Amino acid sequence: MKTLLFDLDGTLTILSEFPDLRLLIPKQDLLFLKGFYSFGLVTASPKMEALKALRQLSIYSLFERDIIITSEDTAQGKESGEPFLLAKSRAVSIVAMIGDSTADQTGSSIAGIPFISAQTLSVERLAYW
Repeated sequence: MKTLLFDLDGTLTILSEFPDLRLLIPKQDLLFLKGFYSFGLVTASPKMEALKALRQLSIYSLFERDIIITSEDTAQGKESGEPFLLAKSRAVSIVAMIGDSTADQTGSSIAGIPFISAQTLSVERLAYW
C-alpha cells in the first residue's frame, strides 16, 4: 500500500499545547485518507514525546510502527533528508510528505518525496492522487 508521511508538530497538532492537544487535521479526514494509504510519521520530536502525542490524540493506531521516524532515529535532522530517506527505505511506496515547515519541504525534496503544505491540504484531491 502507498504511504503518506505526516509531520507531527504544526501539522497534526501543536505540541506546545500539551497536555491539551487537539488535532489540526480533522480525525474524519484522517480516517477517510486511511482508506487509500498507510500512514507514516517524520518528526523532529523525541520518540517518547511523539508516541505520547499520537496516543493522546487517539491516532496512534493509524500509523505504521516501523514508519514512525523521530529525532532519535537519525544522526541528522529533517533538513538533511536523512529521516525521509529512512522512512522511504521502510515503506513500499511513499506518495507525499504533509508538513508545515521549510525543513519538511527541503528534506522531503532531497529524498525525492513530493511535499504538500498542511496549510493547503485538500483531503479530497489527495485521496484520488
